[in-house]
Amino acid sequence: MDVCVNVEVVSGKKDMERGLQGRQGLGHNRGMLFVFDHDDRYRFWMKDMKFPIDIIWLDRQDRIVAVVENVPPCAADPCPVYMPPAKARYVLEVSAGFSRAHDLKPGGRVIVKGIRWTKLRA
Repeated sequence: MDVCVNVEVVSGKKDMERGLQGRQGLGHNRGMLFVFDHDDRYRFWMKDMKFPIDIIWLDRQDRIVAVVENVPPCAADPCPVYMPPAKARYVLEVSAGFSRAHDLKPGGRVIVKGIRWTKLRA
């Protein structure tokens, strides 16, 4: 089953650090796509988050490297850190349950296309 996710694309350091912090949630089939300039094992945490998400790491060929489902907001420092077992180029954050609902698993493919670069609002 094909599904289209509208994403906010972030690639600047400050926008990446902020991510989805402080937001109340994500809409239906919405997400945030982190685009990095090189492959690495990018680490993510849930500091100042208000809702759970799924985190999906993708390689340069848009193949799923790792999926962590239903990651809860961080309740207290130090926050847990989530990292893939292999290098990735992109990270997609979507609402909790999205990965399971669409059977997204390592080795699967997510097509990244039609990216429009926008600056996040402060």
